[in-house]
Amino acid sequence: MTQVPERPTPKPMQIVLPNSFTNKEQNSRVCVFVKDPVNDFKEKIQDLDIPCIAKVIGYDKLKREYKQYKDKKALLKEYDMFLSDLRVYKMLPECLGKDFYEKKKYPYPLKLHGFSDDDL
Repeated sequence: MTQVPERPTPKPMQIVLPNSFTNKEQNSRVCVFVKDPVNDFKEKIQDLDIPCIAKVIGYDKLKREYKQYKDKKALLKEYDMFLSDLRVYKMLPECLGKDFYEKKKYPYPLKLHGFSDDDL
């Protein structure tokens, strides 16, 4: 980025990372929020052997099962990091509530769609 954007946006700018930001030694537990159906994403990452991804939650399940404050708080404590598909990223603040953002555990947006099996 060489210039300051004219209009600020809540969506972070994406960059390509040459190395992973988590590893096995850190024992990081990562939760991924994806657009439904969840099985499509699970099938794609099944053979990749990514040890840090502990749970994949679809957007509809997130809205349905994590409505109450105590459920959101438990979800927040259970995982070290949250990742999100770009397609649901802007809808998450409404579902997750203010605790995620006050504790600085923002879901990091990732482009999880539009890849062929060879690209993964």
